[in-house]
Amino acid sequence: MTHAIHAKIVLALLVLANALAADTITFNGNRATIDDAQIKITADTMRQIAWSKARGADKGSAYPWEVASYVLSRNPRGPTAKEAAKFEESWNRAIRSGSRAAWATMSDMVKAALEAEQSKTFAGYEDMDHMRLRLLAYDLRAKAALKQDITQAIDDYAAANKAYAEKMVKDYKVGAVFPQTDNSMFAGIDYGAAHSTTFDVLMAIALWHRDNGRFDEAYNNGYEPAKVLAEELRQATRREQFGRDYAIVALNEAARMFTTGESPQWEKAANIYAEISSMYIGLNDFVLANRAEMAGARCQVNLGNDAKASSTYQRRIDEYEKRYDNDPPPKGWLTPEKAAVYAAAYTGLGRIASKKGNHFDALKLFVKSLALFSADREERAEALLNAGLTCVELAKQNNKQAEFYYRSGKSYHDELVTTLKDTAAGAKSPDLLTALGAIAPKN
Repeated sequence: MTHAIHAKIVLALLVLANALAADTITFNGNRATIDDAQIKITADTMRQIAWSKARGADKGSAYPWEVASYVLSRNPRGPTAKEAAKFEESWNRAIRSGSRAAWATMSDMVKAALEAEQSKTFAGYEDMDHMRLRLLAYDLRAKAALKQDITQAIDDYAAANKAYAEKMVKDYKVGAVFPQTDNSMFAGIDYGAAHSTTFDVLMAIALWHRDNGRFDEAYNNGYEPAKVLAEELRQATRREQFGRDYAIVALNEAARMFTTGESPQWEKAANIYAEISSMYIGLNDFVLANRAEMAGARCQVNLGNDAKASSTYQRRIDEYEKRYDNDPPPKGWLTPEKAAVYAAAYTGLGRIASKKGNHFDALKLFVKSLALFSADREERAEALLNAGLTCVELAKQNNKQAEFYYRSGKSYHDELVTTLKDTAAGAKSPDLLTALGAIAPKN
């Protein structure tokens, strides 16, 4: 991405950041605040999780509410309900499968919608400019998934975003921070939606760079600006959801990116996890703060900073064991989310012990990790993989108990491939199976 194009998207962000309003949504064709509509946000549309009614079931998939609502409710002469459902189905298929064919279909549908909007085929929708803005965001997201050049799409979105902000100020007298009108159609609604859409666009830019192997560009031009925008929104609206559901989402994606690939950037990931932990502390969510701390400690182990990581892990283990030994907690205290923290600490210390050749101590730590009912599938998979590999090492050291360690290691392998094969550690299960094959009993 050129510096000029990046500057344009940042300019668009700054324009909108100075004209914030309470975050609101459109649901089933009706405009209302989140609270009034009784909508529960489990994540933003472009981030693959559904919007659902507070008492309804989570659909577990992205719901392109803005577009589906538009084509279904606003244009009786245009696309039918069946076609609107097809749009939603195609979007969800593309999100879930990630296949090129699915995204190509989605891209064609968005292009057709944009062309129809430009020709004013879709009549009766009160806010055509916002509709176009949302469609441009979908178009950019599809292009990013297809690894097509998105520089023109960024240009188009930035220009439309700026024009839309200017229109809102001029036509509907939206103030610098909160709207100055009681008009139910535009009272704090579209700026909130536009901010959410801009966040989606920045995440799509990050995705485009990431999938093309440009991790630093993904962070600098996508994840970092998305986090900054979310923090601006949080401070201006005093809504903590912008920290939890936006800024932290962007940072988590960035951290995961830096821990993948042939050359993981562990130091950058560790710094990001430290920032995430700090944000959660600010939100008074100490469990998730501790989970981010554990993820950062894992990065430190991979950096070779075993002493620093060990201190972090031991602090959490001391907290857990002291609570149980000296002050038995009430029933239900150890939730799966809390257990994930302590399981990660035991696994982390086990990895450090294994690196030092203390395989017996390492196995005991992995077993303690596995004894906890953790909410973190990745962490459990990591413990299973390491426990299995440690059994292999112990079998090599102790011929008399080699068969016992082989069978123990095989049981860890079997759970890993049966229930957690889709995890990062699960992808390494063939390595464990090969290692176990080398120590398998001959008879």
